[in-house]
Amino acid sequence: LSSLMPKGRRAVTIAVDSLTGVGGFVRPGDVVDLMWTLKLPPEAGQKDGQVITLTLFQDVPVLAIGSDMTGRRAQPAASSGESAKEPREFTVTAALTPQEIAFLLFAREQGRIQLSLRPRLESGQVAVVPANINTLMQAALGMPQAQAPAPDARPAARQVEVYTGLKRNVVSLGEGE
Repeated sequence: LSSLMPKGRRAVTIAVDSLTGVGGFVRPGDVVDLMWTLKLPPEAGQKDGQVITLTLFQDVPVLAIGSDMTGRRAQPAASSGESAKEPREFTVTAALTPQEIAFLLFAREQGRIQLSLRPRLESGQVAVVPANINTLMQAALGMPQAQAPAPDARPAARQVEVYTGLKRNVVSLGEGE
């Protein structure tokens, strides 16, 4: 396995099930995105925290599924009189940097990890806004986020949220931009 890893990457294995593992269709040699769903702590005055889904990592090479590795043929399933079925739970071994592994293991303990299979001909980063109730309503219904206007104030400058990994920045736009 160590000869299959890209330089600067390490192998890490996580358990997934048929739902979080794209129905068992991920194979060694595929590339996936890792999504993270977690519940944020409640803000002041709120009873419950908001659930959010983030794209944790993109373009992650899959080195192995169970003991089936990239570049090796899968071992034939043992015959037990029943037809072979995809296991309900299986392991995925991926190649990440040491820092990404630390983030992934932390994220796994704080929420749920989901794989998203990428097309073979697609590579590179794709801008993905974290999903929560506000961004979902905006995208699905065109509803703006609820913001109360300040009394006797000039109209606020338009703001754009920019997400880079887990970091959120708000950029204000001037008139006519």
